[in-house]
Amino acid sequence: MSNSLLSWVAKKRNEKILEMMNKHLELTTGTLDKLIDSYRLKVKGIEEEAKKSVTKIKEMEKEADEIRRKIAIELTKSDIPPSERTDLMHLNRRLDMITDWVNGAARILAIVQLNNVSKALTNLGMEMVELARDCAYSVKKCLNKLLKDVKDALESADEVERLEEKIDEKYLEVRKMYSSLEEPNVKASEAILITQFFDAVEQVADSCENTIDLIRIIAVRIA
Repeated sequence: MSNSLLSWVAKKRNEKILEMMNKHLELTTGTLDKLIDSYRLKVKGIEEEAKKSVTKIKEMEKEADEIRRKIAIELTKSDIPPSERTDLMHLNRRLDMITDWVNGAARILAIVQLNNVSKALTNLGMEMVELARDCAYSVKKCLNKLLKDVKDALESADEVERLEEKIDEKYLEVRKMYSSLEEPNVKASEAILITQFFDAVEQVADSCENTIDLIRIIAVRIA
């Protein structure tokens, strides 16, 4: 660990804030685990269990939002230099955007029907959701490493980018299959909701990448 990083981490308020952000990410990754469960249940047509899973996502999102507010308060009353405070404020908001998009996807999933959609499309959708989950876990790994080794943190940042690119590829494949939603057993309103769901999942990955961009800036400052 570099001397500058040791000095930065030695500021207990910085460490406390990053630990709170890590807790936020624990909830975020948890919502994505639940989103995978919800998606699988919806594909199988197990509606009641899917609703319970989506409700859990909403509860976790509320808890994450409360942590976001606590972090903002902690930053406001801290003696952190303005440049560092600004970076951490933006990081706090970007972390919250990941959870917001997961919750947005869950809200759509709660009302959409997937058991009549082609298996090829739902399988591809599952790959997207799983990659989004992996992307969020990699963001969490990156933030954890920021307190230990900047080089390792930057390597985890690269991993997030690779996963985001894979999601983009899957998203393109999904969009190419939207024409299959014109089947008689899929209503036009359902088709619109399905496309919005996949849009939200893609936004989860984009939010992960945006978060990593800011973590890179912080890493360079403290390296």
